[in-house]
Amino acid sequence: MQLREDVGHRQKRVEPDGGTYGKSGAGQGPGREDLPLRGGRDMRGGIPMNASHSAAEGLSGASSEAVAPSGPPYASVWFPDTLLKWAPEADADAAFNRSRMPLARRVRNLKARANRNARADARLASLAEFHVTSKNPSQGALTWKYYAFGYWQYVDIVVLFGGSKGEGIILAPNAPVIDAAHRNGVKAYGCVFFPGGDDEDHRKLLKDFVLKKTEGGKTVFPVARKLVEVARTYGFDGWFINQETPASSIPGIAADFQACMTYARSLAPGAVDIMWYDSMIGDGSIWYQNALTDKNAMFLQNGAARVSDSMFLNYWWSAEGLDASGKLAGKLGRSRYDLFTGLELVDNRGDLDQVCPPGKAHRTSVGLYPAQRVSMPSLAEIEKMKLDEYYRKESAFWVGPKGDPSDTTGSTARSGIARCVAEYSPVCALPFVTHFNTGHGTDYYAQGEKVRTGGWHSLSLQDVLPTYRWIIRGDGARLTPSLAFDDAYQGGSSLLLQGALDAGEPNLLRLYQTQLTVGAETRITVIAKSATAESAHLKAAIAFTDDPTCFVPVDLGTLTSTSWQTLTADLSTGHPGRTIAQIGLQISATNATHTATRIGQLAVHDLSFSPPPAPTGPGITAVTTIGERARALRLRWDEEAAGTEPVHHYEVYRTEPAVLLAATTNTVCYVPELKREGDEKTTSLRIVAVGPDGSPSEPATPAPTVSWA
Repeated sequence: MQLREDVGHRQKRVEPDGGTYGKSGAGQGPGREDLPLRGGRDMRGGIPMNASHSAAEGLSGASSEAVAPSGPPYASVWFPDTLLKWAPEADADAAFNRSRMPLARRVRNLKARANRNARADARLASLAEFHVTSKNPSQGALTWKYYAFGYWQYVDIVVLFGGSKGEGIILAPNAPVIDAAHRNGVKAYGCVFFPGGDDEDHRKLLKDFVLKKTEGGKTVFPVARKLVEVARTYGFDGWFINQETPASSIPGIAADFQACMTYARSLAPGAVDIMWYDSMIGDGSIWYQNALTDKNAMFLQNGAARVSDSMFLNYWWSAEGLDASGKLAGKLGRSRYDLFTGLELVDNRGDLDQVCPPGKAHRTSVGLYPAQRVSMPSLAEIEKMKLDEYYRKESAFWVGPKGDPSDTTGSTARSGIARCVAEYSPVCALPFVTHFNTGHGTDYYAQGEKVRTGGWHSLSLQDVLPTYRWIIRGDGARLTPSLAFDDAYQGGSSLLLQGALDAGEPNLLRLYQTQLTVGAETRITVIAKSATAESAHLKAAIAFTDDPTCFVPVDLGTLTSTSWQTLTADLSTGHPGRTIAQIGLQISATNATHTATRIGQLAVHDLSFSPPPAPTGPGITAVTTIGERARALRLRWDEEAAGTEPVHHYEVYRTEPAVLLAATTNTVCYVPELKREGDEKTTSLRIVAVGPDGSPSEPATPAPTVSWA
């Protein structure tokens, strides 16, 4: 998978080790030696390059074990030999890279699917370059320009793709990507990338990776053991192995890779997966098969032993080759859907309808690379990214040019994923709350108030976004739904419904597929406002599993104000014990002219929400001086006690004036910039836990304080 981040794959047909291996497949990663980091700019979470570092200056309430370095934490990247030396307790950034988000359960109800042609056969793996290999911020940064992926309902596996010979070939996903994937029930993988160079330096990386030793009479692979340790420590689910270094001159290298992967899987079966890329064959040469064949099957299965969990097939495939691959997988005791057929999205290789033929069983699963380029410029040109264009292109790729997953007509050979893959949903437990927060924004809001001006991103804060984007029905004029960034109730975005409504002709907006059981006190709450008072009346639209496409209206009320208004309805009356299959909204015109309605929260819950308890044990562990009037901070606090009100995330503010500095799901936090106001001598910090509905706790005490002396 020879990756050139600025141009995508440059593929050619190849022959064993004597061909054009250096220009095919997915290899030369996003941070290769000759690619500047985001156009040569330093992207240390918004911290200028001239920041000086101090682990203990100007802080109060610091923990006794202040750590170095004190600058921005980054996602981990290693070479095989440096990975062997890694220990999480000695890594100052390790705690910042640890996800605390478990892999959510998710459901799929084919009776409620958006597109009648979609099936449940194929799985989908998305390989995406969220950042260049090095200096990938552990907890987001002060810019909205980021791949804030949100179509998780169609994805089974996301790979944070990267690696380079100059920066490191083993790249772990950062916590925000893991958090967002897991919140949606999607597995997150790291990447191991061996670039296509035919020299001893490149071959040494291979030898180091499969280095083996004997312990207790058994053969072990120390690097593979470390890969499993990293995944378990950081909380992600597996590794994508992209081996494109010609290696036929290394005796037994293919057998060593086979044994190494088998060993890695044996350490945490079902917990740490391995996905192999169709590149190397049994003699160690690079010969892309574009199929599962007898030359590469050894990297999927070895007799009764499972070598890898899946294989990503290179892009020069044919329908006949995929059929043969599926048959061979069956002979090996494996599913054809353990094979992910590659679609190359920059050089436009592969036809989705050939992998997932309409009206027929899918030939294999689907693999996408590089997924971010369908909607974004190259990482070197990310400053050219435009918000509206990004969401328009994302929508066209995932649900088709009409922006309606039920009607994907007009899609290209590599777009309109919704026509093939039926949606999943993680909405299967109460309480369910969404603020339609995409995980990035141009400003930040808390309970309807703007608390930060300026761009930001952190996928850790992303909500579960609507399953169906967008399906709106009505006999009269129809509203236009979108995720909007000019106002929000919590986070950086809200659901905006724009347009006129005809009297007596309501619109029905399908939003979420669910599996929620109605209890004796289950209710639905919507927080909304209208551009014109008294212009819109809202009802919840609820479909139950016994008739999942028939919506029952539940009255919420009229929006009487242009300010945020809370509307609540009881779901238990008439529906106790029933299971909700879909949730939508019905909106109708009242007396005034309707132009826009904004939804800031939708919640299905039992009882009322209560704020979580205040964080305990707050402290500053390190400070970075940025010029004369700004600091960057590393903070920590204790984990919440079991059995207390749930915490969605934590927010850190400066006081007087109150400004949001950072937000995280973790119990460590990096503040990229604290500015001095006037001649203040000290600045106190306000750290709060935030519940699922946006309710903040009391602030942590004692309040950490930064001295400007």
